[in-house]
Amino acid sequence: MATSGAGPSGKPEGETKPAHMTAAEWERMQLIRNLQRNKAGPFEPGLSVLSDEKTRKKCRECGSVEIDFVWEEVFGCCVCGKCKEKFPEKYSLLTKTECREDYLITDREFVCCLWGFEVGAWDGCVLTDCS
Repeated sequence: MATSGAGPSGKPEGETKPAHMTAAEWERMQLIRNLQRNKAGPFEPGLSVLSDEKTRKKCRECGSVEIDFVWEEVFGCCVCGKCKEKFPEKYSLLTKTECREDYLITDREFVCCLWGFEVGAWDGCVLTDCS
């Protein structure tokens, strides 16, 4: 049974093999997409050894130039994989359910923060820096 946005095989539209592609071509395209999405292999951002010492991105904890570029891109936080594991109290991520249960965050507060708003004293949201 196909769901909305899914192809006949039940997979999302972008994950079904086009009729004009061979299985080998499809596999190669999927591999390239995964490497691009994960910024791995030839798509991994290079360590900019030629850039100026002051502009080079480094881990905020240990100073390593081997930062996790996904964290830098998504969270704006330059940290390496070793430090993420070494300091889980700083760099572990919480699920929405954990936030609701442990910190009593409401859905409205999630939405306001997601869009860069702070929950005001009334039913509206006030624009603020939510970081």
